[in-house]
Amino acid sequence: MFLRSEVKSILILTLFSYLMWDYLTIATIGFSSLGFVLVGMRIKVPWLLRNIIALAVFGSYWIKYGKVIDPEIGLNFLTSVVVMKLLEKDSLRDSYMIFFGLILLLSAGALFEKSLTYVFFFTSSFAILLYDFYGTLLIKSRTKDLFVGLLWVVPLTCIMFFAVPRMMSPLPFKAGTSSSGEVGYSPNVRISEVESLELNDEPAFQALVDAQLPAEKLYWRGNVLGQTDGWNWSTSHADNLVFPATKVIPEITPGEIRQKMRLFGKEDYYFALDHAEKFYFGGRTISPDDLRSHDQLTDDWNPRYEVVSRIDDGIPREEEASQKYFKVILNKKLREWVDVTFPSTDIAGLRQDIQNYYQKEGFTYSLKPGKVLSFREFMEEKKTGFCSHYASATAIILRARGIPTRLVSGFMGGNFNPYARFYLVTQNDAHVWIEALENGKWTRMDPTAWIVPDRVTLGGEAFLATAAAGAGGTASAFARRFNFKWFRDASLWFNQWDFKFYQWLEEMDYYGQEAFLTRLNFKRKWLYTFAPFVILFFVLIYLWQMKRLERNLGLTLQDSIWKEFVTKVRGKGLELVPVSVKEMERQITGWKHPDRSRVEDLWKKLVSLSFGSEARQTWQTLRKEIKKL
Repeated sequence: MFLRSEVKSILILTLFSYLMWDYLTIATIGFSSLGFVLVGMRIKVPWLLRNIIALAVFGSYWIKYGKVIDPEIGLNFLTSVVVMKLLEKDSLRDSYMIFFGLILLLSAGALFEKSLTYVFFFTSSFAILLYDFYGTLLIKSRTKDLFVGLLWVVPLTCIMFFAVPRMMSPLPFKAGTSSSGEVGYSPNVRISEVESLELNDEPAFQALVDAQLPAEKLYWRGNVLGQTDGWNWSTSHADNLVFPATKVIPEITPGEIRQKMRLFGKEDYYFALDHAEKFYFGGRTISPDDLRSHDQLTDDWNPRYEVVSRIDDGIPREEEASQKYFKVILNKKLREWVDVTFPSTDIAGLRQDIQNYYQKEGFTYSLKPGKVLSFREFMEEKKTGFCSHYASATAIILRARGIPTRLVSGFMGGNFNPYARFYLVTQNDAHVWIEALENGKWTRMDPTAWIVPDRVTLGGEAFLATAAAGAGGTASAFARRFNFKWFRDASLWFNQWDFKFYQWLEEMDYYGQEAFLTRLNFKRKWLYTFAPFVILFFVLIYLWQMKRLERNLGLTLQDSIWKEFVTKVRGKGLELVPVSVKEMERQITGWKHPDRSRVEDLWKKLVSLSFGSEARQTWQTLRKEIKKL
């Protein structure tokens, strides 16, 4: 069954919108869906109404993004423009614009969606569009031309991929930090500014490990926050660690876990399982000497790195507590209330006092607690909130009781893929906990676990998904109906190939190339010797191909077939002189050669077709017979 050209295009655009669901706005997806219906039903929308709808969609971008211009906005804008052209398609010029617009859109999508699914979608869509474009030009599509083009591109691409150094820090096209009002990692904890949080399943990073870890060990450290105004927390220069780098590749010792990290967006800090012993990136190794934040330098950002952590014996390093970890801003009345309500003087006793108070007063967990403007309001009135509220309140109590305390912002949880042995951590796993200095060591304490233990045992993504499904409604019914184990296992099995494929692609940076060339006993500097010859080889082939095309330039199908016939006959020893049809016929009939009868038969067919009006297919059939001569 053959579909109209515009129907094929809108189907591809609809599938594209589905794959780009996380990056397109509701307005863009709605506009694409409307275009699908209108194009499919051959409904022509008046130009005025069409432009009003387009302006409304473009206006929604202004409302959502303001004056900010980034690749995500460009993707939405380009999608809507292609839909507009499909709705007003009237001329050959429109067909050209739709074809090139879709090719550009599909290419732009590859910057956002890195999966084998998208690779297959892109390849098949490109083939369909190219075949359809040939039809628009009234030219028969030639698969051979495509393969010839690939023969040109693939060898040179392979040489460049394995040999030419690549940039270590590519520009990210989607920041991992959550926007205001969504669950997500943030280097600072500004609780008084947040009224509620929405779920956000955007991937934050992947971590390749040797084996699955206990759920309660999945604390992915981000940055330390030691500065507070009595409720909100921020990081300061003193919280960040400046570390020396060496060229030593980190070794694994018993009790340590190696993680190969892949960030999906540009972050200010390195993430690692508590507690990082060594970082390895860009041919360098760093060994932190305490547990402050590990900065991602602005001019040396690394989306991929390895880290070795120790998680089996708590925090392995000591640090002399500075005065800033004691500092807390509370008025006299609140200090007296804290002293009376939490009378213990050691960490173990205070932990139990605080936990008992939360449970006795009926504190609850909620992503929509409303604005909580102060420590007092949270403890005496609201008594509900999420991890940041509980971490801040607990840290303030500990500081007021003389215990050096700080907040840690990062992630807790992650979905493990048993086939490829990696954790996928999303923004829903973002979490805040505290560390208190006890016996010269920083001890982790997670107050959220006292309120909702499932937040730790399940992880953020699974806990929030379960809570959302349990809230009832269509989401709950959908989850109960389609949450099959076989479906989850199949998804994990397919996801492993995405992970392995792109892990391999991204690891082939300068140092990956060095390792590859070393295995081949080949030195990179030798490339400077061979490179001129390789370039010359491709240039000569290109010039030869261009010369060949020039010889056929301007020839019609009939002319090119006549030329092939004359060339074939010349190869057999007969030099035809194109003086007249009668003279050429005399030359052929007087030719003494075993193939004379075949040549004469082809000659007669050529003459007959030249003075007739046979279809193009007949000429192509004759061309095949001539090639067999």
